[in-house]
Amino acid sequence: MNPAPINSSFFTTLLEMLDGTRQVAMLEAYFDESERASGLLCVAGYAFASEQAKKFIKEWSRLFQRYGGFHMKEFAHGAKRFSGCIQSERDALMRDAVKLINRRMTVGVAVSCMVPEMKKLSPRWIRGFGNAYPVCCHWAMSALILALDKAGISD
Repeated sequence: MNPAPINSSFFTTLLEMLDGTRQVAMLEAYFDESERASGLLCVAGYAFASEQAKKFIKEWSRLFQRYGGFHMKEFAHGAKRFSGCIQSERDALMRDAVKLINRRMTVGVAVSCMVPEMKKLSPRWIRGFGNAYPVCCHWAMSALILALDKAGISD
């Protein structure tokens, strides 16, 4: 999990817009999706304050470095990089991962839908919204904004 570098021209423009307020808040958000054979799709993610994100990335990397990183599809099935990791070890790793996320995140969100229903209802006339995944991503970002607002983080 390596965050994308900050676009310095965007950041400079942002600071210019905030000039005089002397307040800047940076959050990082990470999202992922999962789809079941039944057609259930879920997009979930967490927002981290910058300092917490730095600590999280170091701790997450340390937790999974022995396996060369983390990919849920491999982890859940004990495949590829996790092929030598027995179920009880994966259970313990998952508990540690959840504790780490809970300790470092600011807020977490999840949205889900049934893919067949979304295929019928997706707004195909809006570029990029022709299927369930981008719609759920949009909902997840909206849910993140609402969760941050509810937590009193209005910056």
